[in-house]
Amino acid sequence: MREAALEQSDVELKALMLEERRLRNQLLKYELEKMQLKKSELLHNHEQVEKDLADMMRQSALRRRQCNHRKGGRGMEGIRGQGSANEYSIFKHQFPNGEWFIICSRCTNEWRSPDPNDPNYPALYQAYQTALMYPTDNIPSGGSIFTFKDSTTGVPANFRWGQV
Repeated sequence: MREAALEQSDVELKALMLEERRLRNQLLKYELEKMQLKKSELLHNHEQVEKDLADMMRQSALRRRQCNHRKGGRGMEGIRGQGSANEYSIFKHQFPNGEWFIICSRCTNEWRSPDPNDPNYPALYQAYQTALMYPTDNIPSGGSIFTFKDSTTGVPANFRWGQV
């Protein structure tokens, strides 16, 4: 009788161990599926963000192409950047090196002094020069460089912050 009870216990133990192994395998499969789903969601989210950014850039480029950069306009023409005023809706900023930066306040188009090594240099330079000539009643801003001069000689001093 004792032997039969031991044998029955052994069978039950083996059945429990088998059930435990089956449950662990199920849990591992569930965790793996969960990780794969999360990875898939992250990839999908990344792809959606890339798609949204590309779409936003296309819309922005279209808005810049359609804008005439002028102030004014009524109704939808005004909203779409088809101003009717003589003045342009631009801001000009002059950097300390003398170069100008121009930006349209309606479409955010920017004009900067182009790189002479750029293959599109002639067209970019023409667009930059045209933007510089746009009449506007906005007041340009600018940066400045200043030097300290020796009061006795008038020669610029080599000044470093924190040094006396």
